[in-house]
Amino acid sequence: MVESILRAKKKKEVLWTKQERIEDYYDINGNFVKSVVKDIEFKNNLKTGKAKDKVREKVYTSPLLSDNQHIEIEDLKTKKNELSEEKENKIKEKIAVKLNELDAKELQDVVGFTYEDISTMKQKVEEYNEAMSFTAAADDRIERKGAYDNYYNYDSYTGDFIVQALGYSAHSYIKYTGNTIGDMANATQVTSFKNNIISYEEYVRRYMETDQFSETLSWLGGVAGLVSFVFGYPTGPVGWAAIVSTYSGAMGVFISWTSEAYADETRLEYSRRAKNYLHEAQEDMDYTLWGDYDSTVVSGF
Repeated sequence: MVESILRAKKKKEVLWTKQERIEDYYDINGNFVKSVVKDIEFKNNLKTGKAKDKVREKVYTSPLLSDNQHIEIEDLKTKKNELSEEKENKIKEKIAVKLNELDAKELQDVVGFTYEDISTMKQKVEEYNEAMSFTAAADDRIERKGAYDNYYNYDSYTGDFIVQALGYSAHSYIKYTGNTIGDMANATQVTSFKNNIISYEEYVRRYMETDQFSETLSWLGGVAGLVSFVFGYPTGPVGWAAIVSTYSGAMGVFISWTSEAYADETRLEYSRRAKNYLHEAQEDMDYTLWGDYDSTVVSGF
């Protein structure tokens, strides 16, 4: 559960973002773990790539946003609520009180990014935007889900399957083909892979509303496999999840790639969750967990 205030502005080549937030963390069973108050300020020169940030945070052992030590898991997946002016003011007041409890800190030099970095990444995505293609299904028995070269095809009648996910190097994808009939290992792994890809697609299409915003067309293709412009972080789904969680410039990257109208705290968090599901699908490709199958390595995003 999150309540936050995002401020962002760009003056000439300088992008400035400030995120003030209170987060209540719950585990997969809905049990309270911790609360964190964060104040993240990031200033980036898009021409030179020079940047500074200031990150302040404090951890609390009791919920700050509610009195609940337990919540239903589905509550964590609900879409953001539209705030009334009155509720927005109450959130601002609550956050302001907690920010006063944080230690003072000065801006410090950090890794930034440039217009050229963003442009290069978009160009790379365009070069690969035809890479993803599904074979047309003969009938409704073919199950197909996925996006940006991470997908599955499954024939529920014959048991034939194709599963594909990003490998551990940029642009390299591992593809398995096989059959689930009489093969418990394959049946188990296909089910797990399908569930993770379904959740991944749900976040990128439904919760992030990517089908409704043209500026996001290349965004998810980029973070699926090409986030190397944030130096020091790996590419791929794990890389983006780490960037959102630990890099003060994540919101700046998000705004610069999409738009100020689209980028907000909620969609940034949804992008992190989407990449976590993609990472789980990647883990499902561990060859020791499967039965009989054929494997190939293919190029993609």
